[in-house]
Amino acid sequence: MKRIFFVITGTFIMAAALNIFIEPCSLVTGGASGLAVIVKAVGTRFFGISIPLWLTNAALNLPLLIWSYTALGGKFTSGTTAGTLLLSLFLKLTEGLPSLAQKDIFIGAVFGGAIMGLGLGLVLSGGAATGGSDLLAALINKANGSFGIPMLIFLTDSAVVAAGMFVFGISRTMYSIMAVYISARATSLVLEGLNFARVVFIISDKANLLAAALMSELDRGATVLYGEGAFTGSKKHIIMMAVSRSQIAKVRETVAVNDRNAFMLVSDVREVLGDFSRRAL
Repeated sequence: MKRIFFVITGTFIMAAALNIFIEPCSLVTGGASGLAVIVKAVGTRFFGISIPLWLTNAALNLPLLIWSYTALGGKFTSGTTAGTLLLSLFLKLTEGLPSLAQKDIFIGAVFGGAIMGLGLGLVLSGGAATGGSDLLAALINKANGSFGIPMLIFLTDSAVVAAGMFVFGISRTMYSIMAVYISARATSLVLEGLNFARVVFIISDKANLLAAALMSELDRGATVLYGEGAFTGSKKHIIMMAVSRSQIAKVRETVAVNDRNAFMLVSDVREVLGDFSRRAL
């Protein structure tokens, strides 16, 4: 149920971002949705026909989904089919929403990219996808494994963005690239989590005393590792501890009070699984 909620919410957010920010600002962010923006602009400019985003998105993905079902199987295709259909549905339902950034492309790129990335992150967290370049890359990789999927996605999205340059000009393309970057960062934040932790490694001759003090002050578990100095050959005790960002100052203070000669390393951690509490890690 949680995954279904993520996919429905994510595709709705993506559709809203496309109709409110991306398409009104003529930004091309790659994939089927980027091609849909181009098709709508070309149809309106040269033929006087406004082809809706949802129709182009569905039409472009339909043959890919059929190909995917035959080449990759129904299990792989089911999540992408759900994401694609929901995105097309919500593009239809949100196409009447007013633009919030038609006169400010910078705002459109920043907020459109961020909201698109948020929606895509939720969709991917739900175990689905929205087709387009991701699906095409997987299919090409299946047919010919000479290129990796990330490279194929990059090439296909780059081709779409480049096509947008001939329709909307270089200036809009540069804003589109900015929106793509922001979207990718927002997607990563959703998938990896916003509440980053820190892991500290402390080499101390008073490891047991210092570990006890840290666990008491921070209410976090700690693990004592055993090492050896490469130069001296002497035995070393290393305290490993996962803490929140706000607790780093307290770690420094506790280490300074209990062992001023301790050597400490602090590193970012994207995700902590298990009981992030006082229990030993």
